[in-house]
Amino acid sequence: MDFKYNISPNIRPCASRRYERLIGILLQCDMLDKSKLEKLAMHRRVEELICRSRGRCHAMAVVAEEFLCSYEKVRRAVYEIDKQISNFTTMDSTIKISNEADVTIIDIEGTIGLAESWQFDNPESRVATYEKFRECVARIADVRNSHIRVNIRSTGGDVNDAMLIYEALRATGAHVTTCCYGYTASAATIVAQAASVGCRLIAPTTLYLVHNSLCSVEGNAEEIAAELELLRQTDECIAETYARHSGRSIEQMAALMSENGGRGRWLSPDEVVANGLADAIEGEATERVGPAPSKQDAKRGVMALLGALGIDVD
Repeated sequence: MDFKYNISPNIRPCASRRYERLIGILLQCDMLDKSKLEKLAMHRRVEELICRSRGRCHAMAVVAEEFLCSYEKVRRAVYEIDKQISNFTTMDSTIKISNEADVTIIDIEGTIGLAESWQFDNPESRVATYEKFRECVARIADVRNSHIRVNIRSTGGDVNDAMLIYEALRATGAHVTTCCYGYTASAATIVAQAASVGCRLIAPTTLYLVHNSLCSVEGNAEEIAAELELLRQTDECIAETYARHSGRSIEQMAALMSENGGRGRWLSPDEVVANGLADAIEGEATERVGPAPSKQDAKRGVMALLGALGIDVD
């Protein structure tokens, strides 16, 4: 078996003849998984191209040509390897809810909602993952206090799921405080906007990123045009959400998201407050508690939302 031909012509210059021959022998003896090896080679090549300032989608398209396969095959391979790597390098993706004497604490960590890399798993896994997420959101309906504190340690995730959490928190009718820690980015910043007036806090060491929405797409011109329109509508929705809570215009928020070609830029806590995306740096201001609605009002609000989403909590 010619390992060089089956993997990629771009891999040949990087490996010695000795290792190429050894790998070929191992493949012939079924001592290596050719499919997994090919995925690893695709992933490595994509990462190399990204390091050379190629966009991720462009890099995968180039690799598809080099490996004489479809773009979809490369994308699946890259996301599969990314998922395996993330299992070792990222925090657990969870929504933890606990009740204390006078406050319900919600800790949001890791990837929000259904991570893009999971969307190529088998259907049973997708359903289980999404159902687990829905169960976490549904637990917000069991609020026992009229004050909720949301601690966010997340670099983002699925924008649709972030919006679902945002709406669920807003619908509780409770007094909500959000506080961001570490690297808070992307979809996580949407959840941070769900706080009551004056209660969006950010830790002094936090870095904060807002950017335009993104996705991977493959198809004909009409399909790609439809995805572009969906991205534009998503960006408008996100900008409107930021503007609603910041006191800034939609245009100002859209401009901030569009910096660096739509990739945004990391903001310091002072910049976050100055741009209206947070109300205060934690420790420099006292949380505004104010009058809170009754527990029954909070319960009715979130039950109504969950019912509209088709989540049965009876």
